Amino acid sequence: MLLNPVREALGSQGYFRANVDGTPYLVRALAAERLYVLRVAIESGPQCRLGNLRFANISDKPLQFTDGLLRQQFALQVGDLFDVTKVREGLEGIGRLYGMKGYIDATPEPEMAIDEKASRIDLLIKVDEQQPYRIAKIELLSLNAKAQNKPRLPQEHGDVFNMSLWRNFFEENKSLLPVDTSVSKNMRVQRSVGDATVDITLDFRSCPKTAPLER
Repeated sequence: MLLNPVREALGSQGYFRANVDGTPYLVRALAAERLYVLRVAIESGPQCRLGNLRFANISDKPLQFTDGLLRQQFALQVGDLFDVTKVREGLEGIGRLYGMKGYIDATPEPEMAIDEKASRIDLLIKVDEQQPYRIAKIELLSLNAKAQNKPRLPQEHGDVFNMSLWRNFFEENKSLLPVDTSVSKNMRVQRSVGDATVDITLDFRSCPKTAPLER
């Protein structure tokens, strides 16, 4: 755990294969605590840069999004230092992009080809798109407000489910919703894989029971 910041710092500077090891040494033993010094040994390995960045569907079908739009999710250009954090953020961006089209089960998986001599990493992102989901039902529990003060829901029955719209709904309507409400506490999304639909429950009771969709 203590070495994770060191590993992350090296990973953001292209040292993809860095080996970090720590050895603690007790320097003082007191009645209520012990004081240690941590010796950190680093084998950085070669500093790598990004080579080609490509995208593919795990099936034979074309991807739902263009290479250009998928590439925009990565704050990396060919020749940049290979940054593990930016790769992770790019994968998360692809997940959000697909989530806006109802593909809430879409999973991007990175495959790396390392050129040792050139210290270059080619990155292939293979996307398992799965299927898009539509909204079958929206249930609103215990939002005690006058009709003119009730927030307008961002989607209706039959719409392609878009998680980003619902996150924005909670952010933009804080003044109309009970105190301390959030997507994680007050929204439940239940999948029906067989017919590719979701049921949405917005539970604003004092102790809502939620199972939020993470995307």
